[in-house]
Amino acid sequence: MLSRASTLSRPLVTAVFIPSVGKCSSVTDGSGSSTNNDEQNQSADICLDISRMSSWHRSIYHGECPTMNKFRWQSERRNLRKRFAMYGKASDVDLSVLWPNNTELEILQYEEDNWKPKLENMIKLEKTLAMKADARMQRRIEQVETNVKNYNKVLKEYNEKREKREREMLAAKQENERKIREIQDHFGYPVDPSDPKFVALMEKKRLEERKVSFYFLSYH
Repeated sequence: MLSRASTLSRPLVTAVFIPSVGKCSSVTDGSGSSTNNDEQNQSADICLDISRMSSWHRSIYHGECPTMNKFRWQSERRNLRKRFAMYGKASDVDLSVLWPNNTELEILQYEEDNWKPKLENMIKLEKTLAMKADARMQRRIEQVETNVKNYNKVLKEYNEKREKREREMLAAKQENERKIREIQDHFGYPVDPSDPKFVALMEKKRLEERKVSFYFLSYH
């Protein structure tokens, strides 16, 4: 529903047309008396409304209560509440529809009980979360203090692991290069590693090495 403030911000445009009517010529009948046209002798005030506002909006502009059921949204509860709050008894609103019915009250009560916790419960929950956060922070502080004490030891272990990983990567790279050279020597010319023959021979060598490693571990 249009608010009264929004409608008052748009002025009602009217135009008044007042024609000037002069004296008309007299008409003489057989007796010699003359009759004057009263409508032509009177000045006519004709007011033309050119605002193109409907009667519903015009009543709002003049501060009057508009008619009901002009628009579909007027039957909604929130709009009925606004209408009654603005115009009171003149709004012709049934007060019983402004309040929730029994079914709606049950739904509201269910939402209140299950989705809107009580203040006491929220306070307890906040205290519990604060205690857990403090405990987690305390454990973190203790862990940092322990790491500071063992910094040199931890740093040494980290460097050893990194060096070991680098050695393993280098050994794997060298082993792969060795296999590539053996396969190329087998064919007698440089072979592209993506060649199917190269891939098949590489897989064959890997299986042979696995068998050798398996037999070696079995006997030892």
